[in-house]
Amino acid sequence: MKAFWCTKVPPFLFCLLLEPLTCCSRTEEWGRYSPHKAGRLTIEELLSRPKLMMLNYQTPEAKGIHYAEACKEFGAVRFAVALKDTELLARLAQRYAIARTDTIPNSANHVDVNVFGILPLELYRAGIGEEFLEQGMKYANGQWEDQLPGGLTRQVCYWIDDIWMIAALQVQAYRVVEKPGYLHRAA
Repeated sequence: MKAFWCTKVPPFLFCLLLEPLTCCSRTEEWGRYSPHKAGRLTIEELLSRPKLMMLNYQTPEAKGIHYAEACKEFGAVRFAVALKDTELLARLAQRYAIARTDTIPNSANHVDVNVFGILPLELYRAGIGEEFLEQGMKYANGQWEDQLPGGLTRQVCYWIDDIWMIAALQVQAYRVVEKPGYLHRAA
């Protein structure tokens, strides 16, 4: 297939075929919902929820904040940072202040629970507080406490979401402490 595109299709024709895709991007006149407004509305909806979504598995070893909750908050924090909205960022951090206490059960060694670590590490990266660094690194390091004989974490299940969750947490840990070992784990 590569040979076809490299030898049979002249480069200018290839560019001509891709040109219509450049019209798909809107940068002006967003109408009622600019990306900023839509993002803020989404974050406000998240903040309006009184309770955190918890894992509801029937297995006793997996207790903690649901991975979807962690991923939503992670995206919301990144968006608030991009907007440079410190008030919104503080409200997001406050929503998860309860997660720094012992009031939420945590298995601390299950992939669906450990991915929560991306959130405190992102809050730390946003300059919210040192306590988030310690909490996030606990999850990142906890993934490798009990390794399989080949050196992989016991959390590896080869499901695509688990692969993403392990890599996401290890990359976040690398972003914070800049130790290559975390990238090796993510690979």
